[in-house]
Amino acid sequence: MSFLFNSKHSQNDKSASQKVFTREAEHAFESMKLKLFEKLDVIKQICIKEVIDSARENNKTLDPLALNTEALEKFEKVVAREIQKLRFDLINAGKPFAPFICNTLEVPANIGFNYGANIYNAKHNMIICSPSNSSVHFYDADELTPMKQRKKKQLNSSVVQMSYCEETDTHLMGCAFGDIYTYNATLNKFKKILKEGDSFILAITHLDENNFAFSSSKSGKLFFGNLKSEKAVQKYSKDSDAWYLHHMPPKNLLLAGLANGKIAIYRSKGKDGRYPMVDSLQAHKFGKYVTMITSVNIKGKEYIITGGNDHTIKIWHTLRGRLRLLKVIQNNEDVSTIVYLENYQMIASTHHKDYIKFFKLPHGKLEATVNLGLTKARNIFLMKDKNTLGVADLTRNVIKMVQLHPTENSRED
Repeated sequence: MSFLFNSKHSQNDKSASQKVFTREAEHAFESMKLKLFEKLDVIKQICIKEVIDSARENNKTLDPLALNTEALEKFEKVVAREIQKLRFDLINAGKPFAPFICNTLEVPANIGFNYGANIYNAKHNMIICSPSNSSVHFYDADELTPMKQRKKKQLNSSVVQMSYCEETDTHLMGCAFGDIYTYNATLNKFKKILKEGDSFILAITHLDENNFAFSSSKSGKLFFGNLKSEKAVQKYSKDSDAWYLHHMPPKNLLLAGLANGKIAIYRSKGKDGRYPMVDSLQAHKFGKYVTMITSVNIKGKEYIITGGNDHTIKIWHTLRGRLRLLKVIQNNEDVSTIVYLENYQMIASTHHKDYIKFFKLPHGKLEATVNLGLTKARNIFLMKDKNTLGVADLTRNVIKMVQLHPTENSRED
């Protein structure tokens, strides 16, 4: 595959680096970057392999020019991410991992939040949240104050699940009575696109700019929808409801976590409207829900993290569309939500209790537990600085902001 990366990667990243606190620190940072550049060939080969494997799995033509472009884009993103992490490690060198509550957001509604009704939009630096009274609120993520240009919106039913497509800056919102809305953040515009009976939308996710998948409680079926036609087609009659949906664009896979503890895996780019199932496995204890699925990339290796109400978090490796179990993390409580903290190589998890836990990957060592003073900590979202988490309460209209590392301007409440 020598046709890939015929032109050497520029080291302009070196000249574009910013000063970090002191001249000595900057010199140390440059030294660390040089070590990174020594690894460039290894990073290249990993990116090439991932692009070629993805093309073969999806029966794509191995066109040299297209593969070269895709591999180069992936390579540049990985290098930029590694440089950002080096800078982060340098700034926080020697500091203990000691997350703490730094702020509190209270939404004016005398009722709590639904399961997946809070999300962060990095492009506009805003928090979107929807209490159980069918309203949608927009908050400035820095000031934690209502955004003047985005007024509160009242919908026909409460938002229970959200998904975001970065390419179109559009959110999907699934509601308690089967309504599905789109919210274009650039245009600040809501649109109701379809209604699935009177059922509760259990899970929803974008597949690309035009297509999405969702599941409903009434039918217990998995649907595939199109945003242009504003129609959805029932594709699969499963033996259990899909409680969580996670899309993996690099591998074109859709993972459905079911209410019976299984995970069903589908191709997310089907031909002629077909999305074939490629695997199904008993991921968690039979009869228990798969409550969370997320994917992370650590040093070029892809991992799947799943949580269930069988009191476990599981770490998997994926190979050719199949999952292989690597590690089981036992908990005393059900697992609600999980978010990956890239800068720390950790996951944060909630458990329907008043605390949040932090585990180191890929081995699953417990690093910290932080009490939040909430009734049922549920939904988590990571902020733009990748150093702050928002944690929403399931029964109260409160979001706690948790800072992972102290900064010059931070203080503990």
